[in-house]
Amino acid sequence: TRTFGGDDNEYGKGVQQTFDGGYIITGWTLSYGAGDADVWLIKTDSEGIEIWSKTIGDIGIDRGYGIQQTTDGGYIITGMSQSSGDSSFDLLLIRVESDYSELSITVTPENPPIIIPGSGGTFHYYMLVENNATDPMTFDIWTEADIADGETISPIGLWHDITLSPGEQYHVLLSQYVASAYPAGVYTYRACVGYHPVEIIDSDEFEFEKLASTEVSQVSSWDISDGDWVGIVNSGESIPEDYAIESIYPNPFNPTTTVSIALPSASELMVCVYNTVGQEVAMLANGQYSAGRHTFTLDARSLASGLYFVQMTVPGEASEMQKVVLMR
Repeated sequence: TRTFGGDDNEYGKGVQQTFDGGYIITGWTLSYGAGDADVWLIKTDSEGIEIWSKTIGDIGIDRGYGIQQTTDGGYIITGMSQSSGDSSFDLLLIRVESDYSELSITVTPENPPIIIPGSGGTFHYYMLVENNATDPMTFDIWTEADIADGETISPIGLWHDITLSPGEQYHVLLSQYVASAYPAGVYTYRACVGYHPVEIIDSDEFEFEKLASTEVSQVSSWDISDGDWVGIVNSGESIPEDYAIESIYPNPFNPTTTVSIALPSASELMVCVYNTVGQEVAMLANGQYSAGRHTFTLDARSLASGLYFVQMTVPGEASEMQKVVLMR
């Protein structure tokens, strides 16, 4: 049994099993939407867990009674509407496209095709997220990569609790560093929007090529950093007030974890990982970074289980160390 709804009354009038084994439900809601009652469309998976929902209507009363999935994967709804301004009801027929999603994300690489030299390198890309729903949405964005040896590194970058009003967009230029230690081949780089790590609402991806390296390295890192903001709405982003290791997640981890560093101003930054006898086993950052928040992924597939220490150093400004546990 599943229930759906808010603080007021909701009514379910039509349901159909969809081509993917889930369900599509229609009726009307008094809790959400623009009018006294709005058509409510809910898509669930095969277990009845909500994937997305959509309200349709204007001022007045709009009700959905029947629903059918069309051959192209969209939906057709029939019902009644009193939103025309008079007291009588009109027949209502609504078409919903198959690719509807509450949130949409696109990533566009700059100057494709992208070829990373064997010594490592950086590429740039634009990310656009849009709220297509009729209500504000709070969500997560994260990036990941399918690397050439078949494994997936995720998350590389992770942004929590971004809120957009209906129709608003989150638009940013990002830079991604790829370390020399990763194998040669074709990679798939992906951006996801949803609720990390539970649900992906939408995703987009592109490919890049990494050339062979002659260097030998045990541990690799991924560094993603904010570039120039092209335009951002309600992102909740701000410049940090202090230098800090803001988070290391997950911890304990296996085999990767993400280190988030806060820089209140442009700084020379070094992030290193040490074992319990003080030996450096990985360098995650060593260079000049802009003010803001930067994330680094520690890939410890070649390391033994146990305790390690992540140290952030900003010469003349700050030094901080935190423990991490690799647990296989």
